[in-house]
Amino acid sequence: MKDCESGFEKEVYTALFSRGYHVVPQVKAGSFRIDMVVEGADDSRLAIECDGDEFHGPDRWAADMSRQRVLERAGWTFWRCFAST
Repeated sequence: MKDCESGFEKEVYTALFSRGYHVVPQVKAGSFRIDMVVEGADDSRLAIECDGDEFHGPDRWAADMSRQRVLERAGWTFWRCFAST
């Protein structure tokens, strides 16, 4: 998928898409961007953040979690996917 920003994001996108999920990469949410969103029935949405070493090293963790908390207060549900696992 050309909109994915890393090889890890492409792997996650492909795995979800191949299982029949409707996946939208790089979704704008207010002043933020979410790596990808899985859209389901009844307008349900799951925000997925792909934490690979290339883009989300330890120095970014506090900022990433702060951004996630803001978006959760706005109604988003998150799943963090770690490249290391």
